[in-house]
Amino acid sequence: MSETKFEDNCYVTCTDSGVGHLADLHKFEENKYIEIVIQGVVVPMKFNGRGLYIGNKFGMEFTTPGPKSYTINRR
Repeated sequence: MSETKFEDNCYVTCTDSGVGHLADLHKFEENKYIEIVIQGVVVPMKFNGRGLYIGNKFGMEFTTPGPKSYTINRR
């Protein structure tokens, strides 16, 4: 039996400035939405159907491919 797990953080890029940052996950549902925390502020992001989650806060746009996943194989 295998199980997919996700990391507790993800790499987020501000598309306005091009600056990237490691953010903590607040809420996550694969291929639907993600909420990240950047410097104490929650940023909600929706899945765009093409592999990216996109959200806006403070007049800036943020994107992320989401957290890395790994599979645990159990017997």
